[in-house]
Amino acid sequence: MFNNIKFIKVNAWEEYFYDKLMQKRTTEVFWLRKKMLSEAAATFTMWLAPKFILGATYILFIETGHSMAPQITFPIMALYGYIQFYLQILPNALSIVIESFNAIKRIQRFLLAE
Repeated sequence: MFNNIKFIKVNAWEEYFYDKLMQKRTTEVFWLRKKMLSEAAATFTMWLAPKFILGATYILFIETGHSMAPQITFPIMALYGYIQFYLQILPNALSIVIESFNAIKRIQRFLLAE
């Protein structure tokens, strides 16, 4: 690696490689920003989804002519409390699985290289 750096310095190619490196970094930052924004949107949506589902369930239950009694309301809230936990960890779990597959592909490509 030091020989390559010395070769670049001797030939005065610093600016050329610096420009190439900055292009790659700009592309990487763009994709990282896009990834983080999509993860934030997914997490926000998964935090709100159980609340919307619970509200829609209550509205539909009342609109169909049923009454909201405590013996009906509290078990429904408990059930959605359990569902909420799993919906909240779903985006992070999917992200971890996708990143793991990418890492495995990279390691495999490295190990199978000549």
